[in-house]
Amino acid sequence: AGITAEELKRFIDRMNSTGIGASFLADAQGNILYNPAGAHVFNTLWGDINADIRNGIASGKSGSLYENIHEQLVCYTPVPGGFVIGSVSELSDRMAKFTQFFVITLLLLLIVFGLILIAGLSLFYIMVKPVRKAAEKFAALSTGEGDLTARLGVFSDDEMGALAIEFNTFISKLEDIMT
Repeated sequence: AGITAEELKRFIDRMNSTGIGASFLADAQGNILYNPAGAHVFNTLWGDINADIRNGIASGKSGSLYENIHEQLVCYTPVPGGFVIGSVSELSDRMAKFTQFFVITLLLLLIVFGLILIAGLSLFYIMVKPVRKAAEKFAALSTGEGDLTARLGVFSDDEMGALAIEFNTFISKLEDIMT
């Protein structure tokens, strides 16, 4: 019990309603049996292109060909019962979808880059700036120019906060020793 041409015609009608391209039904020799959208499956100007499309359809294998006169993609696949279902998509239709994909991808990449930049700057201000301030204070003390009354601000309970607390404790003891 194979698939009948009438069942495949209903299937072709459903495919045409999806917007994936103009679908058609052919026999195993490449003869078009049903083409409700009137798609230009073959090119009447170039016999070699027609032969390539017809041979592809008759090959018994799934495949696709780019037909450059109408700038369209002809796709086909055999189905049980000696039939071939195919679709014809104009390149301009495909390119519009690719353009939309690339624009959305570009926007997402810009958003991700912005988030990475914000995270990097936040990391700099959270971690690097306090360490740099402590290093500047130690450098000033090591040259004998440091202010023993200056203290580092403690803004967190993490390692940076612990470093500031220990630095302030060290400076307090140093100040006591010096006085």
